[in-house]
Amino acid sequence: MQLEKLAGNMLSTDFVERTFNINIQSIFKNFDASLENLAMIYVEETGGDRSDVSRLTNRLRGELAIIINKEKKDANHEIKEEIK
Repeated sequence: MQLEKLAGNMLSTDFVERTFNINIQSIFKNFDASLENLAMIYVEETGGDRSDVSRLTNRLRGELAIIINKEKKDANHEIKEEIK
């Protein structure tokens, strides 16, 4: 890796980070779009109503936001470590 870096064949950390963020955001955006459907399935199985679907969807989105933020930090750290 060091030889590649010295030869100028390495991608910049910023480019790798942006590329990764685009990829991960796409994945999570698609997952977020499915959260209401997942909540609906769960609520139907447990006998809830529409307000339960809304409440559960909001809670799931909150958890997803936490996951996204943690993943960005973890990935950024790993990318920087790999490029050193």
